[in-house]
Amino acid sequence: MRTLRSRLLERPEELLPAIRAAFSYALFNKHKLRKSEIAAILGVSPASVTQYLNSSRAANTYREMLRNAKVSKLLDSRVEDLAQRFKLKVPIDTSRELSELSIEVFRMLKGEPMSREEVTLKGDVLEMIAERVKLEELAAKRALDVASRTTDELLKSALRQIATDSLRHAEILTLVSKGAPPLASISDQDLALLEELARYESEAEEKDLDVLMKRFKTPTALALLTSIEYDEKKHRAMIDILLQLTRGP
Repeated sequence: MRTLRSRLLERPEELLPAIRAAFSYALFNKHKLRKSEIAAILGVSPASVTQYLNSSRAANTYREMLRNAKVSKLLDSRVEDLAQRFKLKVPIDTSRELSELSIEVFRMLKGEPMSREEVTLKGDVLEMIAERVKLEELAAKRALDVASRTTDELLKSALRQIATDSLRHAEILTLVSKGAPPLASISDQDLALLEELARYESEAEEKDLDVLMKRFKTPTALALLTSIEYDEKKHRAMIDILLQLTRGP
């Protein structure tokens, strides 16, 4: 008969019920969220949340996961981030995030070694990243606080965008702090898709917003339109970097 550990390590998606159980327990007991709120966050029914809390769903897998100190620490960190974003009313793509988390937990349970970057990111670098993450999260909280008190819908939209960007920055920094292996070779199909996206972004950038921006005089409208223009330039720069890395010298 296979052991629980061997069954755990077959496919990452098998860990999803146990991860939902861990999140349900922490969101309910530590963050005092209602079952209906937890269900909305996790994309399940309130009845499923009740089963998770009563340890009648994924109980054995849940307990097995938490015996791994690294997995337990990772889950604690992710649920803290999830609870904060929920309280700040920032949209959450739980399905994608839980899927990615299941893969990360899967790797940990298999005992896969850290990448070279994960080993070398230590000391001052990690402290700097952690401090910047806190600043980004604080900026998001302040922007949403001001947004909740203004009656100007354009200003509210601009402030919410700032908050969302700040939280995304915090997420990126957190990923960087964990390290990432060097970019692996990319398939010809994916390279073609990147090149197609590059052409599309070039067309979007050529159709700049200068004419439209001249029609608006209010600071909030100009700020929002400017953010779109900067995003287009940022997207093109990101794609150019990816293409340069995948094509090689």
